[in-house]
Amino acid sequence: MVFSPFQSERGVLCIPCMSKPVDDLKTFQIPFFNHSLKVVYSSLGLVEMTFINEKAPRTNKFTPFEKNIKEQVQSYFLKKNKNWNLPIDWDHLEVTPFQQKVLQKMAQIPYGEVMTYSELAQAAGSPRGARAVGSTCASNPIILVIPCHRVVSTQGLGGYSGGGLAIKRRLLQLEQTQ
Repeated sequence: MVFSPFQSERGVLCIPCMSKPVDDLKTFQIPFFNHSLKVVYSSLGLVEMTFINEKAPRTNKFTPFEKNIKEQVQSYFLKKNKNWNLPIDWDHLEVTPFQQKVLQKMAQIPYGEVMTYSELAQAAGSPRGARAVGSTCASNPIILVIPCHRVVSTQGLGGYSGGGLAIKRRLLQLEQTQ
């Protein structure tokens, strides 16, 4: 008996879908001055980490993974965490193969160092792709862990969609002062 790619043994129509259901995602917030850091994750790792303009709800109830994320974020801001040790769920990220390669290369930029959009494009295998790298930085779903703030223009800071240039400056200053 031969089945089409969309038919099971029982004759049931099977529709291909994402490898992980959206219901698998969990969200929590970490206080950040008068705002918060929104974190979305699955059982495989981080899916999103972004600054949002609302205060984080007060809670002491965190899963072990949430506790680990929170401790690493706090440690980063205390200048103790220079290497993130958090998994990323690439299956849940809505990025192209090129964007994923750029994000993976970006995640390798060492603490306290910067790279230009052009240098990152070169590292990602697209020497003329500086603008595409800029677009990838602007849509980076996991700030801090994938440090788009470490990517700069040849003429200055460039942009920063993770909360504006003031936050980019602050993060770069934080990493420069040892």
